[in-house]
Amino acid sequence: MSRRPAPQQKGPVVTLCGDKSNSSWASLKMPLRIFAILFGISVALCSCGSSGLICDEDSPQVARARSLPQERLARLFTDALNAVARAEKGERSSSDKARVPPEFADLSPNKVLSFGTRRVVVVMKHCMDHGVFLNIRIPENDRGSITLSWGEHAPDSGEQVLWRQP
Repeated sequence: MSRRPAPQQKGPVVTLCGDKSNSSWASLKMPLRIFAILFGISVALCSCGSSGLICDEDSPQVARARSLPQERLARLFTDALNAVARAEKGERSSSDKARVPPEFADLSPNKVLSFGTRRVVVVMKHCMDHGVFLNIRIPENDRGSITLSWGEHAPDSGEQVLWRQP
């Protein structure tokens, strides 16, 4: 009794709805999957609306920053001075949302960045490569200020001075 070897396959076998002869459909399968994934991501990003990935003047974070009373902005400046005093001179430090310094927690920022001893940035919202920021400038010989900035490019970007040191 002699055994015949099993026939060897040439290339992968793709079965689509029980039909093994439709190889052109098999070649489209991967590009269709990639398209479906990219389409799904696009729909998800577009459906976020102004509360999602939009950081323009109409975003809720801009409205929230504009509604801060002058007393809170003055305290925010003092809090920034204290945060800078704790940081080493010339060193850039950041904190993620879980470690936002307690004096900034009521603003619900994404993070707080310190750039040496002259600037603190409170990231109210981060949108891809731009965002809504409270820029706290601590000049040496001039008055300090808090500036709200938003957006990426004109006409959707801008800034507004919210507070100046007396």
